[in-house]
Amino acid sequence: MAKTLNYCIGMIKYCLILGILLKTCATDVLESIPVHHSDIDNFDNTYFFNDKQEIEKQTIGDTTKRIFSLSNYGNDPIVDASFPLEVALFFYHNGSLVLLDNQLNILEEVNFYKSNPISVSHFGRSVEGMFWVFNQNTRTLQKLNRDGSLVIESNIINNISGNGIQRIHDLGTEVYLQNGLDLLKFSPSLKYLNTEKNTQLLRCYKFPVKITNGQLKYKYGKKEITKEIHLDSIPIGISKNKYVLHGKNGLILQAID
Repeated sequence: MAKTLNYCIGMIKYCLILGILLKTCATDVLESIPVHHSDIDNFDNTYFFNDKQEIEKQTIGDTTKRIFSLSNYGNDPIVDASFPLEVALFFYHNGSLVLLDNQLNILEEVNFYKSNPISVSHFGRSVEGMFWVFNQNTRTLQKLNRDGSLVIESNIINNISGNGIQRIHDLGTEVYLQNGLDLLKFSPSLKYLNTEKNTQLLRCYKFPVKITNGQLKYKYGKKEITKEIHLDSIPIGISKNKYVLHGKNGLILQAID
């Protein structure tokens, strides 16, 4: 009886330890997904960073690709295609901002760090065509003009990750800062509103789409929709009610309707 009891206790401990390890591994996998390396515009064009130091542009349903080489800039860009005729690539290591047209030709190049010595860990476009950054030096969320000059700045925000680069999403009525697996919400005037835990925001032009604890949630009209998903590839966004992933062999469309 004693042996059986000890065996049961041992198995319970083993299962608890295994559960903790699996949870840790799952979190590490989610945190390592480079969602900032990809984006989708409202014309169903996808943009993603490949293993050849290039940005690939591909329209969903079309095998034709356009390529932009990043060899002169760096290997960790953030891609923001919220303005389809002016796709933004930002390289946080050196502060280079490259704006491309819809054929991936260079429109403009700016270096934010030359005009304003800042350390950026988050980046995104504003709805007016300016730029959002999180400045690690001042610990503030900032809106910058095209020349890098300051437009508006939040109060000091602590506990913002400075590892790598993450996204800032401007939806017009609210601004979201992705911080690891947490999503911080601000008003357009940069008043802090709330934080959603274990949540990522994906690009969508009709409604905000969030992934929380393995569930994709969004509102379509008055209808609230929740779908179970598995992040085994790089998530790009939502297009025509389909979940767009980028895998090693190209685009993957997973229907969610």
